[in-house]
Amino acid sequence: MEKKSTIINLNDENFEKEVLRSKVLFMVNFGAEWCGPLHIMTPVIEALAIKFEGLVKMGSLDVDNNTKTSARYGVISVPVLLFFDDGEIVRQIFGAISRKELSEKIISLLKNKESKGIKNGRLIITS
Repeated sequence: MEKKSTIINLNDENFEKEVLRSKVLFMVNFGAEWCGPLHIMTPVIEALAIKFEGLVKMGSLDVDNNTKTSARYGVISVPVLLFFDDGEIVRQIFGAISRKELSEKIISLLKNKESKGIKNGRLIITS
């Protein structure tokens, strides 16, 4: 049976609880329904949500319907991927990138997190 991705639908109301209070690295995909590159990135993000399940949470936020959160983080063009760790932005990616590139960036962030003394026995990942 094929595993289903666990991308969280984010909005202005649940953003703080889901993202800023997360105990694990959280990647937020800021996008809009009309955004062509977003439709290119969606299958990439879904695949990586499965690959990194338990290590990284992933969510999607529609900027047109959640202007408060979009404005808070200065999102003026989409798609934008923001990575949060302990409620702080640790990396930003603008535009569409390949699955391999995104996977490598996530692995880099996880390794950096691990090197800060946060050990996770499941961190045996290849890109």
